[in-house]
Amino acid sequence: MPPPLAPDWTASGGRKPPAPDPTNHNATALWQSVQATDHLDEAVRWSAALLRDQADRWRTGHRRPVEAYLTAYPQLANHPEVGLTLAASEFLIRAGRGESPEFNEYVRRFPRWATRLYEEIAFLQRHTGPVLSTRPESDGALASPILLALPSWPRLPGYELLAELGRGGMAVVYHARQTGLNRPVALKVILAGAQAGASDRQRMRREAEAVARLQHPNAVQIYDIGEHDGCLYLSLEYVAGGSLDRRLSDRPLPPANAARLVEQLAGAVQAAHDAGIVHRDLKPANVLLDPDGTPKVTDFGLAKQRDEAHRLTATGTAAGTPSYMAPEQVLAEPEQIGPATDIYGLGGILYECLTGRPPFAAPTTLETMRQVVIEEVVPVRRLQAGVPRDLETICLKCLEKDPVKRYASARDLAADLARFRAGEPIRARPTGPTERAWRWVRRHPVVPLLALTLGVMTLSVAGLMAWSTYHAYQVAGHLRERELHLHGLRATLLRLDESQARYADLAAATGDPAWADRHRDAAAEADRHRADAARLAPDATEASGLSSAAEEVLIRERRALDLVRDGKATDAWQLLQGDDQRRSRGEYAAAVGRFADRVDEAADAELRQVQDETLWSLASATALAGLIGVSLVAGWLVGLRRRHPQTDRQSGAPEPALFV
Repeated sequence: MPPPLAPDWTASGGRKPPAPDPTNHNATALWQSVQATDHLDEAVRWSAALLRDQADRWRTGHRRPVEAYLTAYPQLANHPEVGLTLAASEFLIRAGRGESPEFNEYVRRFPRWATRLYEEIAFLQRHTGPVLSTRPESDGALASPILLALPSWPRLPGYELLAELGRGGMAVVYHARQTGLNRPVALKVILAGAQAGASDRQRMRREAEAVARLQHPNAVQIYDIGEHDGCLYLSLEYVAGGSLDRRLSDRPLPPANAARLVEQLAGAVQAAHDAGIVHRDLKPANVLLDPDGTPKVTDFGLAKQRDEAHRLTATGTAAGTPSYMAPEQVLAEPEQIGPATDIYGLGGILYECLTGRPPFAAPTTLETMRQVVIEEVVPVRRLQAGVPRDLETICLKCLEKDPVKRYASARDLAADLARFRAGEPIRARPTGPTERAWRWVRRHPVVPLLALTLGVMTLSVAGLMAWSTYHAYQVAGHLRERELHLHGLRATLLRLDESQARYADLAAATGDPAWADRHRDAAAEADRHRADAARLAPDATEASGLSSAAEEVLIRERRALDLVRDGKATDAWQLLQGDDQRRSRGEYAAAVGRFADRVDEAADAELRQVQDETLWSLASATALAGLIGVSLVAGWLVGLRRRHPQTDRQSGAPEPALFV
């Protein structure tokens, strides 16, 4: 039976729910079923009770989501129509409060009702009249009728649209059902509809051609391409697991899973290359996952076909997503774009799978593109130390800026990933220090004269600068380690204090003196850590009053434990729960906080001192280097003048020849 949240229809003066509009077949059928069966009479009573409770809770500010009702009342599993009504009612309540609930949010929360939720919301909106306001200050007043902006979806013959999956700059993708074959599909509909330009329509048709030429279990398949009322659409395979991009929003993948996933993607990319197709926009958002985790490449909107006679992207225009674009794409060099570009994209996917972030990301698009061309990617193991070195080597080889240095094909990449997963030696080799240094020199060319001068300056002051820098880093690192250790002590002391209090409370609550042993061990461990803190930061420990505050708490706890041993558990409990003990614990927590603050202040002061000393040393070294450099340049100029004297025609004085 439903909970006693509200009276049923007969208890409310004999009133029954209003008869629905006879033109609405779903409502009429529900009305007839209510009159004919006891089962749906019970469902109506559930709906009445829970809808009233839902409205009351929202009115008083105690929101209760639909999922909470479904969990609290397992009987609702026998009445799915009640849960559907609650979901639609929550949507309307939120809209009535001035919020902007997203229809797709409810589709994601309640996928089992995706096909009926839209109709239920529209039905309730039409037949319930004014909606009871849920604002706390309204005092039950009736709000104005809600005007909802429910999704306006295109109507395409042969398809029933269920939900919007996503949209981009050119198209929107819907989850739909192909009514003729009763199968789920993903409908990609051109965003501008009948007003779409020729380039957008041509791009979508070329995407359809590219996907149609590709038959691979790890590539999304195309079922049909059609046009209705000038609106071009593609019917594609529906992949229910969502995108890899959404999967990676939580955390990186385990290295073995990431390697297997990219190996599968590399097989699909190799099949595309064999068919003469270059994807050019490989990224986690364009990888969909089956419910079992099988990845599938999608969105061939930027695909380039080997036999194309013209290009959809104008020369000089970069095509792709900046964070995952290869350098040749950023530089808009069409002749360089080929299979190696997709190898770079696979490397970007592998990088994000391992680290949880793209290879390059900056606040602006231009800065991101600059990083792609100039900067070296942060090594994987610097961000995730647990990634195997061989897998990092494979990833960084894919992300080489020179296409020639990447894997020769996606097949080679897949083979190396298979070797890694099998525990065999991989073919790729990590970049050595000489190569890294040469890359840096190429990115930062130096004029020969400046290079010579800087070389001599470096040899002159290298010892001083190296010592200063090393000393600064050593001291700063030591300070940082000590600060981290002391902050760890703070957390440990708070934890041990909680443990002591809990053991003392348990002893008082149960009357069992055995908890005293655990209390004694926790107190001894806390004493050791406080002694460690006093050794590392004596000033902070003394200034914070840490030891005295701890001793005050411990005295009362030991007194309570003695009472427990004497059989006076009630007195012990009163002592532990008394205001004095609560105040002592609060003072101890405050003392721990003061200790941490003093540690931070001391660390900052010491670090500033080290920085000042380092800056002074570097300034001295720089001044000395500048003096040496000026001397060298002056000597070089004097030497040139002596070797190539020139005479001033007016004064007859020799003139230095700077360049010969």
